[in-house]
Amino acid sequence: RIRPVAGAGAGTADLIAVGTFSGSEVLTACRNGSGDLELIGWETAADSFAVTRAADSGSQAGTVQEVTLALLGRTAVTAVRAGDGHLLLITWDAPEGLASITRIWDSGTAAGEASAIAMTAVGDSLLVTAVRAGDGHLLLICWRLEPDGTLSRLGDSGTAAGEASAVTIAAVDSANVVTAVRDGSGSLELIGWGVSAAGQLSRWPGTGHAGAVSEIALVPAADGSGDMVTAVCNGSGNLELIGWR
Repeated sequence: RIRPVAGAGAGTADLIAVGTFSGSEVLTACRNGSGDLELIGWETAADSFAVTRAADSGSQAGTVQEVTLALLGRTAVTAVRAGDGHLLLITWDAPEGLASITRIWDSGTAAGEASAIAMTAVGDSLLVTAVRAGDGHLLLICWRLEPDGTLSRLGDSGTAAGEASAVTIAAVDSANVVTAVRDGSGSLELIGWGVSAAGQLSRWPGTGHAGAVSEIALVPAADGSGDMVTAVCNGSGNLELIGWR
């Protein structure tokens, strides 16, 4: 049996991403009713069976077309498709208790046009964004979170991958990630990537392939083995789960 135990609400929202700092602190990032990026903190203490809205980011960010979220310690990082279509990363300070959410820094023009944006944390201080670049090919970029809350752009995948129209990414461990994409032929393709301590990316030999897909979700196996599971909308329009090693 699955049943709700508590709830709380906010205003109009779409493009919702969520992350957890602890068993009682949740952060959501979304596009609000005005079309702007908004972060909202929530307290979810299990013993009280209640969800309480904490601070939000207010008007500290502008219009967005896509939203992703990753957490590194008490720093939240949003990777969004800005109103003009380029990839924009923003770091946020979210101190314990979520009494405030403060914008620290953004990547400005450090990345170009992008869509189908995905992001994952790798280890304690690295992030990898995976996007459909302006020319349609899959592009990965590695970023390092610095002590002052800024991000340094490190390596990228260049032209090591082909066309992609849907993009997901997940970390295998502290030195490897996997992307699951809808390739140029409309099929599911999995590509593994090594991530060095210096933030350089190297493509694994070989790829995993399956049939036609229109939507993709990707998650590591819970046992820590490095296996992956994709959940896709297949060519027949049905939900299909596939395990990968």
